[in-house]
Amino acid sequence: MPLVSCSQRLAKYPGAALVLVGRDQAKLDSLQAGLTSRPQGGVSTLVADVTDSKQVEAAISSAGLGPQVLRLNLTSCFNILRASVKNMMANGGGSVVFCSSAVARHGIPNHEAIAAAKAGILGLALSAAATYAPKKIRVNCVAPGLTRTPLAARITGNPASLKASEAMHALKRVGQCLGVDGGLGSLKPQ
Repeated sequence: MPLVSCSQRLAKYPGAALVLVGRDQAKLDSLQAGLTSRPQGGVSTLVADVTDSKQVEAAISSAGLGPQVLRLNLTSCFNILRASVKNMMANGGGSVVFCSSAVARHGIPNHEAIAAAKAGILGLALSAAATYAPKKIRVNCVAPGLTRTPLAARITGNPASLKASEAMHALKRVGQCLGVDGGLGSLKPQ
């Protein structure tokens, strides 16, 4: 694809990280150099013959984006829960609050890794809430939509991305109403 056409397509996704895959590192480096002026999102390269499925799988695995998102979100919550409840049970109870996301329940294009991680957190919270309630440990999970935070700045700081995100909301602005109901809407007592 010509660099101009590639740049025009990328303009639609201003915060996206881009991984260029091809057989010729010199050509990849040249293409990468032409794209480094992108204001947001990183550009990296991987050498692989895309007609060879094993090379494609190895290249994608080495990028590690999906597994990293799962580790940073879901695995970390599991580890925190496991360590926390031991201490809380020894001290008469407590509370754990996880942060999921609206994407855990609502399909949004290009959010597969984070949606899987955040849905896992929601499942973890629901199961842990049922498990530890008899031990006086509350486990809650908040699931906000897009909110103006430093982490979301690449979206909220881009007028086109912000406008598209606002259009997805009934109020035409980012932010969500959180149902804080002590699990009433989603848990059944034992």
